[in-house]
Amino acid sequence: LGEGSLLPSMVETIRREEVHVLLFDAGDFVGSGTEEDKRQAVERMNALGYDAVILGNQELEWGLETLSQQTKYVSFGVIGSDYPLNSTPLVDWRTPYAVLKKGGITVGVFGLGADANLLDSNSLDVKLASEGPIARANAFAARLREQEQCDLVVCLSHLGFQYAGARLSDVELAKQSRGIDLILGGGTHTFMEGPFMVKNADNQEVAIHHAGCDGLLLGRVDVYVEENKGAQW
Repeated sequence: LGEGSLLPSMVETIRREEVHVLLFDAGDFVGSGTEEDKRQAVERMNALGYDAVILGNQELEWGLETLSQQTKYVSFGVIGSDYPLNSTPLVDWRTPYAVLKKGGITVGVFGLGADANLLDSNSLDVKLASEGPIARANAFAARLREQEQCDLVVCLSHLGFQYAGARLSDVELAKQSRGIDLILGGGTHTFMEGPFMVKNADNQEVAIHHAGCDGLLLGRVDVYVEENKGAQW
């Protein structure tokens, strides 16, 4: 979120027009620059009132010590559902998922960050969980549905929209998912005009949306929920 961005005014306009608004970022939310640049970017995000973000490859490539120095400035939720960070400086910063309430609707949010095995440097310096991202995603979705009684389940993802090869992407995640309603993604700098719909493992529709990169575009997805009829896009 660079200085001079139009995003703050766009967010405030939407909040004036709509009563129930959630604001997320799907990784690489601070970008490059000096430590002061990063701190100022975080403070601008604090002022905007972000509800939750996930870590992208840019954040991880700073290293955990640098990331931990940013924790004193962060006032929004940092979700890391797929990184075993319990023994690292980020243990007190991140949360595996968030449960948010808007207009009587309970929204569960979890996150799949950048694939640490594909980073230029092993910033995590820890062994990743043995189960794959899809299994973890479905487990978190089930927990949010069953234990937290969420009406809507959102996955923040930095896996990337889609690839030509076998690499895991948001499209492949959606196809094999259960219980996820919406995937808000980043990582491939994909600019989309509207949500891309995919049928999941239970033949139910999952919406995927990407908003490019570097705060150049604000992605907006309106979710209409009709009582006793589930989510309708």
